Amino acid sequence: MFFSSPLWVAVVIISLLISLIGFSVRPIIAFSVSAATLFLTGTLNETELFNGYTNTALITLIILLICSLAIEKTIFIKYIASKLFTGSYHFSLSKLLLFTFISSSITNNTAIVSILKTCITQNKNLIPSKYLLPLSYASIIGGTLTLVGTSTTLIVSGLVEEHNLKPLDFFSTTPVSIFIVASCAVIIFVTANKLLPENTVEISEETTDFSNENNSKDYLNNRKSAFVLLSFIATLQLSALSIVPLVKGLMVLLAIYFFSNILTLVEIRKRAPLELFFVVGSAITIAAAIFKSGLSNILVDLILIIIQDQSVFAAFLAIYFITLLLTEMITNTAAAALVFPISISIAEHYGANHSPFIMAIVFGASACFLSPFGYQTNLMVYSAGKYNLLNYIKFGLPISLTYSATAVMVIPIIYPFY
Repeated sequence: MFFSSPLWVAVVIISLLISLIGFSVRPIIAFSVSAATLFLTGTLNETELFNGYTNTALITLIILLICSLAIEKTIFIKYIASKLFTGSYHFSLSKLLLFTFISSSITNNTAIVSILKTCITQNKNLIPSKYLLPLSYASIIGGTLTLVGTSTTLIVSGLVEEHNLKPLDFFSTTPVSIFIVASCAVIIFVTANKLLPENTVEISEETTDFSNENNSKDYLNNRKSAFVLLSFIATLQLSALSIVPLVKGLMVLLAIYFFSNILTLVEIRKRAPLELFFVVGSAITIAAAIFKSGLSNILVDLILIIIQDQSVFAAFLAIYFITLLLTEMITNTAAAALVFPISISIAEHYGANHSPFIMAIVFGASACFLSPFGYQTNLMVYSAGKYNLLNYIKFGLPISLTYSATAVMVIPIIYPFY
């Protein structure tokens, strides 16, 4: 049947990419329509369709993002942020990078960028364009340190479990990420002042949604702020020690925040990441169609022809750079979901361990340094810093090269192919 064939799934995916890249269709529309098309034409059944939206990792991600709203309201985060920008430019930048790397590893990096962006744009002594892009890139890189730092790792973790592979633990990415953080921190520190523009921004012009939300937010008192931070860290620690599953811990934590009035229903409804839910859920569903139809095997054969069926390392590089390219063109979580079934098939073709290929997706999908559109934090600082696309390419290229070179060298050492 045609609608169950690899050709039909390929037509849907090509149409998806054209709509995103060529016509700038909103991702929520493009991905939802694609997933619905695969269901309505019989490519996927009801169970396969809804499995994408009930994926444990996706539910975990959504609850984590909602719980992160409480972190944004703590007085301590605002206080720490206000102390970062003292001294010379490079001293302030080094403190910003260190704080962002660490904080992005234990809470959602979008929340960290939201808070620090407001502190930067409201500080009359700073040139925002010199700090905002380093902030975004540091949050992306720092987010790879742990399972919960970035949505990409959580989604890949969910896909791993769906394929009955060895699940990722809280610190699976840490041994690789430490090297990436160190190397990229040096590049950012050395190049930021030279490569970034000096765009002045009037505070009155800062009208983005995130800033307005932070400006109008009622911060929690010291007692509640301490409770939020300690309870959040405790939940992550219980998950890291494999005592309580992360999704269960976050569900309990969200209930506590709600019933103690730390988060209100209005706040949750206003800030719930529904677009992310539908984009990622649809991407996981489309990934299932790629696997089910056999398209993943065809794409594997195509990749093997291109690399002339050389070493497993060449195949590993192909997966990494395909993921990176898709991340720059669409979104990080969608790229990870679409490439995942291909990577599993390639690993099985070579009889290799799945882990290095899974890590290639995790880090390839987080390597968004050349475009404002592939990663949410890049888009958040775009207008605030008055950047243009050339600024992202000029500053992001040396970071992207350093990040990728470190990743492809270190991953096979930490996670051998055989």
